[in-house]
Amino acid sequence: MNNIVNFYSERPVIITDAEKFIDSITLPDYQFRNLVVVGKSGGRQLYCDFGSLCYLNKTKLLQKKHSCRVVEQTLDKTLEKLLDLLVKNRLGTLSATSVRNYFNDLRIFSSYYFENLSHLAFNDYTACVQCYKDTTELLLLKKANLLASSKKCYSDFFKLTVIQRVFAESVCLLHNIDLNNFKLISKNLSEVKLPKSDSVASKEELIAFYDFNKKLFYAIRDFLINNKQYPFVFSSEYNSKIIYYPYSVESANRSRKYPNLLFKENGFLRNKVEIENIINNYVETMSGEKLKSTKLILMDTYDKYKNWLIQNHVDERSRSKATLINYAITAFSMCFYCESSINQQQLFDLKLDDLSDFNPSIKGVRVCVIKARANYKKTELLIAAPMLRFLKDYKEFRSWALSFTSTPNIDNLFFELDVSNGSTDCFKVSNFSVNKTSRLRRWIKTFIADFRWIAPQLIRRTVGTVFFNETKSTVVTSKKLGNTPNVVGRHYVNASDGEHSEQMDTFFQTLHDSISNKYRKTNHIVAVHIDETTTSTTPVGGCRTQNPMRLSEFTEDFEAPNCSNFASCLFCQNYVAHSGKADIRKLMSLKKIFIMAGETEESLVMINRINEILKALYDKYPEKKIDFISVAESVQCGELDEFWQDHLNMLLDLKVDFYD
Repeated sequence: MNNIVNFYSERPVIITDAEKFIDSITLPDYQFRNLVVVGKSGGRQLYCDFGSLCYLNKTKLLQKKHSCRVVEQTLDKTLEKLLDLLVKNRLGTLSATSVRNYFNDLRIFSSYYFENLSHLAFNDYTACVQCYKDTTELLLLKKANLLASSKKCYSDFFKLTVIQRVFAESVCLLHNIDLNNFKLISKNLSEVKLPKSDSVASKEELIAFYDFNKKLFYAIRDFLINNKQYPFVFSSEYNSKIIYYPYSVESANRSRKYPNLLFKENGFLRNKVEIENIINNYVETMSGEKLKSTKLILMDTYDKYKNWLIQNHVDERSRSKATLINYAITAFSMCFYCESSINQQQLFDLKLDDLSDFNPSIKGVRVCVIKARANYKKTELLIAAPMLRFLKDYKEFRSWALSFTSTPNIDNLFFELDVSNGSTDCFKVSNFSVNKTSRLRRWIKTFIADFRWIAPQLIRRTVGTVFFNETKSTVVTSKKLGNTPNVVGRHYVNASDGEHSEQMDTFFQTLHDSISNKYRKTNHIVAVHIDETTTSTTPVGGCRTQNPMRLSEFTEDFEAPNCSNFASCLFCQNYVAHSGKADIRKLMSLKKIFIMAGETEESLVMINRINEILKALYDKYPEKKIDFISVAESVQCGELDEFWQDHLNMLLDLKVDFYD
């Protein structure tokens, strides 16, 4: 009997960036079996050996080689062709941070292929259709078994949907078939959603988290810039203190017997007299050589601690200082996540110049960033006025920290100092990464075990939920998160009944305060024509001419006026407001309907404009105060203008729900 020995060997790989797949012209010549694509994860480069997926036998990725060893004899050329089609079709639409996720999808499909599909003649479309139907039935059965199991593993559900989806995509690409039509031949596996028990933090938790990190940043900044004596001690509303010693002291505390005798409860080293008294009390039961030896050990330990603390205080480029700088930068980054709702990769790539656009209309900074997963389009994020001083202080601290490095003029807003080599003449600067976030979390929890740590992804979901609950608008929420409304609805909104009624803190208020003014180019009152006689009558007042033109004070994002939509007349250059009681009732009746509709984005914008027009009328005719009051009271009691009452009745007949 012949035994086949598998020899794992390296192969000549082609390494390329994911962005090269956007345009086939930029792609290098390659065989798929040798393709390695560079993505990103946590701010660091990540190598995905796509070519290895078409080999049955392969090793794990060799970090130094950026590729896997494979058994050449186990190459499947049919799978290679399918994977090549899939990658060329999809990779150009993904960001560098999504490359790994897609690689994992293809890895799941590759494993399933070798187990179940390697016999299939993919060139035979009829055979593919039948196999797809059979595979779907098998996957549905597996899903049913998983649902019936007491120990559900949600990753297993995910794998089933990936197998079906990638199978369908590969067949359609190979035979040039419309994917949506192809999926109709069999039932689609629906995703099983993960439980959302911890899908968002509470508003109070997020505000407390922000405040804690802000105080921590300022405490470290003050300690370092003013060159204070170690240890660094940080007190917060938690009962425990954070006490940071230089590395030499930390190491000694872990290995020596007496540190608790030498340090006070506040973390500082005792003075010489206190130490001598403690030593005498500690060794009073000893005698002879043991007494002498113990005294010498304690005093020697004390002297070493004192020298270490002094040395780290004097050394401007100690490892301990670099570590605290990293903690301060990370603490600020957590506040920046809370304020801007930026995603992690955008924060890693953020440049100092990106924060130079002060916008007086929002009294803050409008940050423009490139969003790779949205086809590299530019998206806007907002930094509110209350954080501008905080941002200025961080920039000053950043410049101070970079002065200890060999690259003081880097572009990135966030960075980290390499502390792996201890004290050096100049710190080495590296890219900010998710590792720093994890280290800050571990450091804080070492002292405060019950500290509520909120990860960046959870911050983003929480802010999205709070904004949506307050505005009832995925459009407004998408502006805050830099996403499309559909993406916000799927991933960043988790509304609860209680949250709908909560008031918004100033912490999140910047955008919400301007919802009713969001389509305006100015914060000033937009003027309105009043009581012009040469006009036709409308359900909201009068009209100069039926030639709708948007008022110049409103942006092009706002829907243009339309003569068939009388509410939009309020934003038209030809609209005229009348001051008679009947006309006041028209405006107040329309306002009443929008109030009944709830605090949607459209309602807030319309109500604000109606209030503005009513104020203009009242300012011009203050003698009509009684008319305004009487009309308002009667409308509140349900006596609406006839046209708008009919309009309301029609909405009710159509089963439109008010006051949900």
